[in-house]
Amino acid sequence: MKKSLILVLLGIFFVTGCASTPKMPEQSEAIVINSAMEETRQKALDALIVNGFELQEQSEGYIQGKRPNKIGLFVGSGGEIIGIWLESVSDNKTRVLIRKKKTMMGYVGQKNWEKEIRKEILGVGEWE
Repeated sequence: MKKSLILVLLGIFFVTGCASTPKMPEQSEAIVINSAMEETRQKALDALIVNGFELQEQSEGYIQGKRPNKIGLFVGSGGEIIGIWLESVSDNKTRVLIRKKKTMMGYVGQKNWEKEIRKEILGVGEWE
């Protein structure tokens, strides 16, 4: 009975932990930066690197980074995945959307890096 309960709980843990799929945030969560698309893209790349993320995926309008997993006795920060969507609004304005994605462990022990990434991007340029 005890083994069955443990197996059921582990199964639920893994199924719910993997259930999250990456999706683009709502437009209302966007910030508009007063800089061209390429300049904003470089700020976003720099923001990920400064905060300890390794680049995983890049395309014209999307950047994804992941922080290395930490292994130890206690659950700690690590393994977080951040997606940054970029959209040119005009020659010198870019819309930026930032979203953290759940990993297998869900949100347990993971830090929400959206604020830090946003601050790093905005710290270099002006925004609306």
